[in-house]
Order: sequence, then C-alpha cells, then structure tokens
Amino acid sequence: MKPKYILLILVLLFSCSGEEKLIDNFTDTNKALLIYNKKNKVSIEKVDLLSGVVLEENILSKITQISQEDTISLAKYFRENIFLFAKGSYKIFVLDFNSLDYKYTIDFSQSQLIPTDIAFANATDAYITFENSDKVALLDLTNFVVAKQIKVGTSPRSIAAAGNQIYVANYSDNTVSVIDSRTNKQEAVISVAPFPIYIGVRTDGKEVVVVSRGLGKDLTDVVPTAAIATIIDVATRQKVAEVPIGTSTIKAETVMPISSVITNSNYLFVTNGINLFRINVKSRATAYNVGKYAYQKLFFNNFKNELIALAVDEQVNSKKINICDRSSGIIKYSVNVQSGLRWILPIY
Repeated sequence: MKPKYILLILVLLFSCSGEEKLIDNFTDTNKALLIYNKKNKVSIEKVDLLSGVVLEENILSKITQISQEDTISLAKYFRENIFLFAKGSYKIFVLDFNSLDYKYTIDFSQSQLIPTDIAFANATDAYITFENSDKVALLDLTNFVVAKQIKVGTSPRSIAAAGNQIYVANYSDNTVSVIDSRTNKQEAVISVAPFPIYIGVRTDGKEVVVVSRGLGKDLTDVVPTAAIATIIDVATRQKVAEVPIGTSTIKAETVMPISSVITNSNYLFVTNGINLFRINVKSRATAYNVGKYAYQKLFFNNFKNELIALAVDEQVNSKKINICDRSSGIIKYSVNVQSGLRWILPIY
C-alpha cells in the first residue's frame, strides 16, 4: 500500500476516535412584562423570571403617549400587539409586541366607557367589554377603530373566543351572552350562577368555563350562595356541568373567587386569596384544594406552559411570583418582586 493511502487511513481513524464537541449557544429564558402601580404612578419592567434579572426597566420612559397616571390594570397580547388597559383613563394603549414601541391609543374617554377585557376572534376582529355598559365593541385590528357596538347584558366583565363564538360574562345580569362573529349579533343568552366574573376556553375549544362568585360575598345581609364553575358546550350552547368551587372542609358558600385561569392542560385554577382550588374541566370532578396560598392574581404562560401566581405576604408587605405546574399547581420556583405589582404578561 502506498504511503499516502496509509496516511489518509490514519487521519480518518484519528478523526473518528475522538468525541465530537458540541457547542450549545441556547440559553433558556422566561421573559415577562411586570406592570407596577406605586403611589398612583405606573411603571413597566421586562424581566427574566428564571433568574429574576431585570432586562429592561422603565419601559414607559420612551413612550410619551402614556403618562405615569395612566394606571394599567390589565395587559394582553395577540399576534404582533400588546394591549394595555388604562381603565381610569378610559383608554387602551397598543404596543408592538417585539420592540415594545408605541403604536396606537384606543380612546373611549368621550363616552367614558371603562374597558375591562378583550377577546380575539381572528386576525382582524377583537371584542372589548366595558364594566359600565351593556355593549361590546367590535374592534377592527387593522386600523384600531371601533366598527360596531353589540348589545349584550349589563356590566360585562370577562370575554373569551371559542372559534367564531364569543362568550361574554354579564356580571350584573347573571348571564352569559354568545356573539357569533359571523353575524356580530348576540345569538344566545345562558343563565349562570350569580355574578359571573371570568370566562375561559378549553384547549380544544369545545367547552367554555364560567366562574361565578355567588351571592352574599360582599358583607351584605344576603344569604351566601356557592361559588360555581359552569361548563358550557360550545356546539349546543348548553350548560353541561356546574361544579362548586369548594371542598368538604371549605364550603363553596364561603369562597369568593378573586382570580381564575384555565391552563392548556384543561385545569381551572381559582384563588380566593387564601386557598388555591383546582378543577379538572374535562372530567368535571369536584374541586381540589391545592393548598393555602395568599395569591392575588393568576396568569398562564402559553410560551412556557406554566401557571403563574402573584403571591402576597401582608405581614412583611412583600410580593413574589410563583411559577407552578400547569396541572398540579405545585410551585416549581419563585422570584421575589417589588411591592405594587399589578399585572404579569409573559412575552417569551
């Protein structure tokens, strides 16, 4: 065998004998916008929830259209936009999802309508509820203008889209309105337990879940009734189950839900500020008490498939964010945050 061939074989053998070195440039992150309200002044930070590191602070300093007095009470995203609700100013501010630059102001100050929630039916249409109205606004997402107002029940508080069906929780009427996005009319009204405050949709879009507070939860002389999770079939628009939000030891009549969220594993989580309750929406089993947690608000991170809970320790006036399993509600890790945190919006 010629020397040059022997040399080639030795080179090939040597190159194959060593382990291949892999360069991993991936860094896991869990980014979110934290919206604060301190002494009636709003501020927004971008943070990495995995480390607690602030990636960008005082985001509003570059947005002159939003003043520090525009208290942000709700934030949602859809496609390339972030929607910030300034209820006291009767406005919704629209930011670019990627750059966080200002894009538009949807202003309801002339009619003094207080926006409370938004749902997105498709790429061009969104629906906005107002707590002091009996109408839902159809928003053209192309130009950010209200194209139509749709009559529903009194004081609609929460709204969700299940395909082309838009479900609205009418707080003062104890009903749920169903708007068909093809006709943009109220096509059905469903009676539910008193004071519905939250609507969520099962992952497959086949069922809607409504959380109702029940009567007698605001220190009145009314006999308390149970907090209820009502499950509605989207195809038939019929109630298929009513699950009390309580256990054998924590009666549903004593529970006043203050925040609710449904995860993409089809579990409904509800907090009353003392306990965290979990309901399997698909099996419609009785509520389970995950444990005693002083949670103020619940969120779901679609990017990371995690339940996020804002925890409060009133004794030491501190707050932290608990990142929890989407099915069990068990805490995976926690991040300390400043007091005054109002809303958490996961963005990556």
